[in-house]
Amino acid sequence: MGWFLPSHMDQGLIFGLLGIWHMYNTLQHFITTPKEFRARTWFLAKGLPTVLRSMELWVLMFIVVVFVCKQLSHAGQDIATGIILAEHLQRFQHVTFAAFFLIYVVVGLVTEHFPTILPLPQGTVHATFALGFLMELVVFHLGHHPGTDLESFVHMLMQLILVCLVTFMFLEILWPRSILIAVARCMVLLMKGTWFFQIGLLINVPYHIPLGCSIGENDDYPLCATKQAEMRAKSLQVLIFGWQAVAIVLGTFISYACMLHYSHYISSKPTILIPGVTTPRFKDQQVYFVVPEVGDKEDHDSGESDGGDLDADGIPINTDSSTTMSRRLSSRNHVLSPDIV
Repeated sequence: MGWFLPSHMDQGLIFGLLGIWHMYNTLQHFITTPKEFRARTWFLAKGLPTVLRSMELWVLMFIVVVFVCKQLSHAGQDIATGIILAEHLQRFQHVTFAAFFLIYVVVGLVTEHFPTILPLPQGTVHATFALGFLMELVVFHLGHHPGTDLESFVHMLMQLILVCLVTFMFLEILWPRSILIAVARCMVLLMKGTWFFQIGLLINVPYHIPLGCSIGENDDYPLCATKQAEMRAKSLQVLIFGWQAVAIVLGTFISYACMLHYSHYISSKPTILIPGVTTPRFKDQQVYFVVPEVGDKEDHDSGESDGGDLDADGIPINTDSSTTMSRRLSSRNHVLSPDIV
């Protein structure tokens, strides 16, 4: 695309950030509510207004629209002559699989904000998103780079990523509660971004061109002078491909461990139970409130106990439960424990 970075590098950044966003939300959902976990293709941005909570879809729509407009910049010339030039064929192929992503975004927004207009079976949005990557795979395999040079080789590795991505997305439809499949799909999506970025480095940064290869003025990809240099260049790409995969797998385990320990740290704060207290949100459930550790200076010395006797924890004895809850919240500034949020 080459919007704000050289060609392929901006696509790598977009898919890489999308993979990280999906990985974080998937792990967070599983850690906080493992019994309610279900795979998703997009995630709400918490803390924003209702319309903007689907920010991921709006951003993706903007990216796809700009991509389509850029690819069709020469469409007027082709339509006027009635002939699609050979160098413009790939642009129309790109628009074809981008159309699937645009349909996915529109359907996702409609089902989110107007669910009664377009009620869909479970997994429909998931399948639509997967079809976009499937069409991209078809375009790469049949419409791009049929040769055996370095350009075809790096795109062949991209096809392997797309095969895994499409497979995992359709498996998510069959087993939507499987955390392993959901995490694997996020890892492959992140791998798609890192490999796109590597292709961008290969064709735009002279330092990353393998020895024995060079890019001419009219060439888009490096050409190798000898067969041996080409074999060496391909071996380097396989090595980089493997390093990226190892880094993503290791980073996933580290991220999960950090998020899990942080969640345990938050939930390990001391709590007490105030029996008999119910609210509309937590009706018929036990409600916990975080209390300060013993020894902290409280309101005991300020005389704000309303004249009642206090127990060892500073809770008024023989008072109405609703009054107790109100006094505790106002005097101690307690917050709900993460265990029940």
